[in-house]
Amino acid sequence: MIKALANGLLQIDQLALYIVPVNASTKVTNIIMVNAHSSAITVNLYVNTTGTSRPLTPVDLSIAAYARAVIDDMIMLESNDSLEGYASTADKVSYIINGYEE
Repeated sequence: MIKALANGLLQIDQLALYIVPVNASTKVTNIIMVNAHSSAITVNLYVNTTGTSRPLTPVDLSIAAYARAVIDDMIMLESNDSLEGYASTADKVSYIINGYEE
């Protein structure tokens, strides 16, 4: 069953947004980001599957003021893999990561 795996506010430092539990795998079905600021904000999301972060979004993806961005590509993650991200302004872009763990 699809559920919210993680949610929060992006910060200005690159941090783990979701880490796959030990001995599990995860299918991320979508990631929704909403900019609640009066100006555009850039965001960067990464997939870390081998201890190295690889870009998931275009570099410095711009989300317009009061707009949202949706990543609807399915992402397969294994035990201890993670999704990471940051924004150009802290506490203004909310995110929710949806999917299911197996």
